[in-house]
Amino acid sequence: MSRNYSKHQIDRIKRAIEAEKSKIADSQADITSVRNRKKSRAESYTYKIQSTSSSATKANLRSSRADEWREFARVIDKEKEVIASCRERISRYREDIKRERQRNH
Repeated sequence: MSRNYSKHQIDRIKRAIEAEKSKIADSQADITSVRNRKKSRAESYTYKIQSTSSSATKANLRSSRADEWREFARVIDKEKEVIASCRERISRYREDIKRERQRNH
């Protein structure tokens, strides 16, 4: 293989790494957004529970809060999995770059 071909392959892999880094940044922003929503919802639930006198209504609010918290956790876990898979791909891409460079020497 020619040096130009190898250089092109390395550049292509570097672009793929940058795309993965962009996905990681997007997922981190999504996690931050979910955490901020959870924080604002926690404040809302606190106010609603304190302002409600009925124990049945309080129980319903607590139940809905628990359901919403599980959903927040599910979304955050999904984003963490996306980040982990992106990091694995980046690691494989870096190995590909090493192999490509070794072929040229």
